[in-house]
Amino acid sequence: MEKVAVAVLVARQQMKGSGKWAKVEAILRELEDECWAPTAKLRQVANAMEEEMHAGLDSDGGSKLKMLISYVDKLPKGDENGVFYALDLGGTNFRVMRVQLGGKEGVINKESDRVSIPPHLMVGSSHELFDFIAAALAEFIAKEGEDFNLPPGRKRELGFTFSFPVRQLSLASGTLIKWTKGFLIEDAVGQDIVEELKKAMERVGLDMSVTALINDTVGTLARGKYNNPNVIAAVILGTGTNAAYVEKIHAIPKWQGPTPKSGETVINMEWGNFWSSHLPLTEYDQSLDSESLNPGEQIFEKIISGMYLGEIVRRVLCRMAEEASFFGDIIPPKLKIPFILRTHVMLAMHHDTSSDLKVVGSELNDILEVPDSSLEMRKTIVEICDIVASRGARLAAAGIVGILKKLGLDTVKEGEKQQRSVIALDGGVFEGYTKFRNCMESTLKELLGEAAENFAVKLSNGGSGIGAALLAASHSPYRQVHEFVYKMGKVAVAASVVCTAAVCAAAVLVARQQIKGSGKWAKVESILRELEDECWAPTAKLRQVADAMAEEMHAGLDSDGGSKLKMLVSYVDKLPKGDENGVFYALDLGGTNFRVMRVQLGGKEGVINKESDHVSIPPHLMVGSSHELFDFIAAALAKFIAKEGEDFKLPPGRKRELGFTFSFPVRQLSLTSGTLIKWTKGFLIEDAVGQDIVEELKKAMERVGLDMSVTALINDTVGTLARGKYNNPNVIAAVILGTGTNAAYVEKIHAIPKWQGPTPKSGETVINMEWGNFWSSHLPLTEYDQSLDSESLNPGEQIFEKIISGMYLGEIVRRVLIRMAKEASFFGDTIPPNLKSPFILRTPVVSAMHHDISPDLKVVGSKLNDILEICDIVASRGARLAAAGIVGILKKLGRDTVKEGEKQQRSVIALDGGLFEHYTKFRNCLESALKELLGEAADNIVVELSNDGSGIGAALLAASHSQYLQVQES
Repeated sequence: MEKVAVAVLVARQQMKGSGKWAKVEAILRELEDECWAPTAKLRQVANAMEEEMHAGLDSDGGSKLKMLISYVDKLPKGDENGVFYALDLGGTNFRVMRVQLGGKEGVINKESDRVSIPPHLMVGSSHELFDFIAAALAEFIAKEGEDFNLPPGRKRELGFTFSFPVRQLSLASGTLIKWTKGFLIEDAVGQDIVEELKKAMERVGLDMSVTALINDTVGTLARGKYNNPNVIAAVILGTGTNAAYVEKIHAIPKWQGPTPKSGETVINMEWGNFWSSHLPLTEYDQSLDSESLNPGEQIFEKIISGMYLGEIVRRVLCRMAEEASFFGDIIPPKLKIPFILRTHVMLAMHHDTSSDLKVVGSELNDILEVPDSSLEMRKTIVEICDIVASRGARLAAAGIVGILKKLGLDTVKEGEKQQRSVIALDGGVFEGYTKFRNCMESTLKELLGEAAENFAVKLSNGGSGIGAALLAASHSPYRQVHEFVYKMGKVAVAASVVCTAAVCAAAVLVARQQIKGSGKWAKVESILRELEDECWAPTAKLRQVADAMAEEMHAGLDSDGGSKLKMLVSYVDKLPKGDENGVFYALDLGGTNFRVMRVQLGGKEGVINKESDHVSIPPHLMVGSSHELFDFIAAALAKFIAKEGEDFKLPPGRKRELGFTFSFPVRQLSLTSGTLIKWTKGFLIEDAVGQDIVEELKKAMERVGLDMSVTALINDTVGTLARGKYNNPNVIAAVILGTGTNAAYVEKIHAIPKWQGPTPKSGETVINMEWGNFWSSHLPLTEYDQSLDSESLNPGEQIFEKIISGMYLGEIVRRVLIRMAKEASFFGDTIPPNLKSPFILRTPVVSAMHHDISPDLKVVGSKLNDILEICDIVASRGARLAAAGIVGILKKLGRDTVKEGEKQQRSVIALDGGLFEHYTKFRNCLESALKELLGEAADNIVVELSNDGSGIGAALLAASHSQYLQVQES
């Protein structure tokens, strides 16, 4: 880096005094000439687009444009009613969504969950992947409550967005051509992926029909049409690009089959593959294409989409560096890395309006390690960005005009009333790259002339989610769609996971009487009673566990490493009081996607408003550099904030403030600093380990010109405590009972011997216990726990978590059933093959079985009584031990008993996590165990649900630790 700096300083004058700056100018003018797209050329491109559309509609393979028939023949009209679902699968995570439509009132409500796909399922079998997806769908639907009933004969209806290459056969069927994006599941290729999903849903007992199979562009068209009846087409301008539009059936020569009632269908153009000799291509485009994974393909995408714009700029700079010593005698090594100059960086430089182009200088320093650059160099780079972006925007406009030409909507016809035409647009390039968008819109006016008055482009977000649900609604087989309530009769979720229908059904029927007539049933009973004895957690044992918890807490507070409980100091010394005002932000990073959130606090009115975006992290960034990952995150934050509009002004001298939830192992140094100990969850970014991750984020925010301070670094449990405290001043602790488990509570500084530094004004801080690692000889452990632990990735660690959390309860049940199958032929002579798969019996399935109240327990007949008993034993032990852990915290704080003569203080524990929220029997057992252990003190102890600690909780801690004395609404 130092060599580059010296070279730049020396070279600046040398270039001025030589012909090298002239060479820079020559390269720039050459680029400008080659990218020049005057009106006449754009009209040629639009004509070529129209011609290729005709050719692609004539026959498959007749054009570079695939012009795929989507079989969507009924777009939403805006009056749909009812509840519909969406599944959006297009990368390393998928999203399930429920959308409530209220007729003319529009979208009344929407809820969604994002689910990360474990890496082994991306290269496993189709059966395993779709079973995982179906189970997540079932779990999502289970949250709707037991009183949500469907009308008789009515199924739930789903729109399925599948963003992989598919040969569509009908509206609800399509065969997979190939996998992309890191998936390699060979037995799925050539299969109908809707059928694969339907079979998986049947296996988990989920009664849901797949109404439409779509891609995100078709979904964007549906979303736009729902909001505006004049929408005729949709365009995605993001990392990639595509377009879809509504076509008349009589204009599709390759159409086969009966004409739908509407007489039209949506065509998925796949316009990224468009090519014409009229496209203004450069040597940079040609080299980029030849070095790509798909040379000769997706040419249009490679010159207009976000994936490639920054790379074109990099290639121009490379030539300037090589031929004109633009950066001095030494070419910056980073400049040689393909795709290092990503489009969000290009955008930031292009939008720089400072007199000295400070942002350009900062990006050169941070991305290319060029620490000192002249204003002339910066201006040159901005001009390159402008040339490349303008060409892309103008060509995108020409493509849209091509669609309008095909539909006869590009001119004003004398004597005819001109139809209003709207194009729905989505994607980060259109939404976030203002100069690109403005250039595209002005080019459309230039090309359309007076016809432009009847034409508009409108942002249409959420095509892959809401759009898919809307298409499920518009193609619903039910004539009248009503709002309805569910009833979960979900025992079928379970046994078909344990037993594949074909293999096990016969074995179970035959075996039932055989077992009864032999000593094997006695063996089943023996295993069951042994499990019951080993899991038995009477009051006396629970009191021992609570005492051990309190002792370990003391030991962990004395010194680091003195206990299995880490008792980490969070440095949070001011929890929210409920009177905070203003707008605060949260960043929640804990897996293959992250969330950015804005929360508006209204003092005693509480949370007035909240908005959030989920962002998927590209797989290559999970194993790249710290710089790349945090730049991506900072760019997403900047994009999120950009949506607030230009009228969102901060008071003078005021920065936005952020709470950062980082769910990876960190050695916390202060409230706003912590070094990364190690990565988990598939991340492997070596240069970030040992670094202060808050500093990494702050530097990335500076690089994108984002003026924001990080006020608090927390984990989700501390956030849950903050969320609870905001709602109820009596909250003293928080517990997460979900996939994993943890606890945090408020401790006095004088009770923390290992505390170093000055005592905060409040005299207290929040302790992150990391209680999942708790262990005591009093814990009732079984052979199943021991084998599970020894086969885990962390044997001897997280023992408490492995017996009480959602990640493991279903697996313990599976291990008991395996033993019954082996030693007592519980499922007959054949052990169900699926039963041998670790973690196939997930806790939502156990919950569904455990909650079954039907008289016949109809999945596998009388055997289910025993399965239910296993569920009850395992869940009850977990719930009772969780209660004992909570009592341990209360003991440490002296709140577990009623003291004579003292007014008993009310204590509230904030709880979050799917296990507590949705597993009713677990929750009821925990609450009754607390009453059992606390006696008369239980009257003053309450547990309350406290959702979204990692989001709202983080924003609340940004508020309570704000550096500004008076917090006002922005």
